[in-house]
Amino acid sequence: MRQALTECQNLIERRAATLLDKAITAREPWTARLGPKPDEPRKQAAWLKAARTIAAYRDRYQISDNYPLGPKFRDTNVRQKIDSARGRAALTQTLRLGNLQSPTEATRPTVVVHQERGF
Repeated sequence: MRQALTECQNLIERRAATLLDKAITAREPWTARLGPKPDEPRKQAAWLKAARTIAAYRDRYQISDNYPLGPKFRDTNVRQKIDSARGRAALTQTLRLGNLQSPTEATRPTVVVHQERGF
C-alpha cells in the first residue's frame, strides 16, 4: 500500500512539473504573475515547488484564465477551500522568493457558486 501511495504521489508531482514547464514555455499569462524564478539554487527549488503546487491546483479545478489561482470562489466546497488556501500560500511564496510583494485578493475577480442541495 505504501509503495502504491508513493508511486501515485510521484505521478502527481511529475504531472504538475510537466504542466508548469509547458505553461512557462508557452508563456501563459498566469506564469508571469508568479514573479521571477530566483537564480540561487535553494530559492529556485522552493520557487519551483510552490509553482508546481499552483499548476496542480489549476489542473485539478480546470482553471484557464490569467490569474494563477483563477477567480476567487465563494463556495461551500470544503476541499477546494483547503486547496485554494494551499495555492494562495504557494503564490505568496513564489512572489516572496522573487522579491515581490504578496498578491492582494482585489486583483482576482470573485465568482459566487451556489451548490444545489438535495433532500
